[in-house]
Amino acid sequence: ALVLLGLVVFRTARRPKGRDLGRVAIGLGLMLLSLHLLGQTLAPLASTRWLPALMGELRGAPIAALLLGAVLAWAAHSSIAGVLFIASFAATGALAPAAAVAMVLGANVGTALTPLLQARGAPGGLARYRLSLGNLLNRLVGAVLGLWLLGPF
Repeated sequence: ALVLLGLVVFRTARRPKGRDLGRVAIGLGLMLLSLHLLGQTLAPLASTRWLPALMGELRGAPIAALLLGAVLAWAAHSSIAGVLFIASFAATGALAPAAAVAMVLGANVGTALTPLLQARGAPGGLARYRLSLGNLLNRLVGAVLGLWLLGPF
């Protein structure tokens, strides 16, 4: 419905703001559609014996969950894809809420690894790492703070 509404608004709007709102609706609709399709695709995995057992092991290991989330996001080169993957498992009940939050924190960290690795080939000595390293450190501090707050919640 959002994709259709966005398309109608985009095609009929005369002003740039209206067209932009149409684009936003189309993008949000496509994201929700992809989450739904990902959930349907991964539903058979939740019924296997090994996946719930693996995800159950993450219940008491927030750092392992954070690292797994970082690897997933790095491998997909997208934190959104990692979060959608994590949300689909959390929605089926295969992943505990605390482990899901830790994995989302890890997905946020994981997307900062790609720019850091890409900086290797850039000219400029150590200065070429400054921005990407600062981004990674900022996300690591946020993840550590998030894990610390995860305990009380």
